[in-house]
Amino acid sequence: MTGHEAAAEFLDWLARERGASPLTVRAYQTDIAAFLGFLTGHLGKEPDMADLSGLTQADLRGWLASEAAGGAVNATRARHLSAVRSLFRYLARQHGVTNPAPTLLGRPRARPPSPRALTPAQAVGLVDGIGAEAEDPRWQARDVALFTLLYGAGLRIAEALSLDASAVSEAASSLRVLGKGRK
Repeated sequence: MTGHEAAAEFLDWLARERGASPLTVRAYQTDIAAFLGFLTGHLGKEPDMADLSGLTQADLRGWLASEAAGGAVNATRARHLSAVRSLFRYLARQHGVTNPAPTLLGRPRARPPSPRALTPAQAVGLVDGIGAEAEDPRWQARDVALFTLLYGAGLRIAEALSLDASAVSEAASSLRVLGKGRK
């Protein structure tokens, strides 16, 4: 049995037995077809069951590296690896093809997105919203001032909360802030 035949059997099982949605089956099909296409070029022939059982971690790392070279980000490569691992679990259960390499391979870690800075209009809207939360005008003024220091001046919460009246220098129009390590 070739790798493509085994993949078709797996996808049919995924749809019928596991009740996977058509979109899920299509995504698995695309991911596994790309994997088998890589193996065909890597091995010089279409992989069969013996080839699949003999794959090493180095072979799988080569596949992931080729995906990265093609522009696939870590989250995409992690999804592709998950599909291939599912295929190998199926092959182990249904055909006795045991290969620990897919499960031993580390998963590409998705990077969390970088935080986005607020636009000036968003910052002003947030300050207005914070000021409107409290009913007492003194608490409104305190909340607005605290947020303005946190966001506008880049203070840490501990720095802003440790401020007192002695930190304000009206003559120099400045505010003295002690940060970490009393610096």
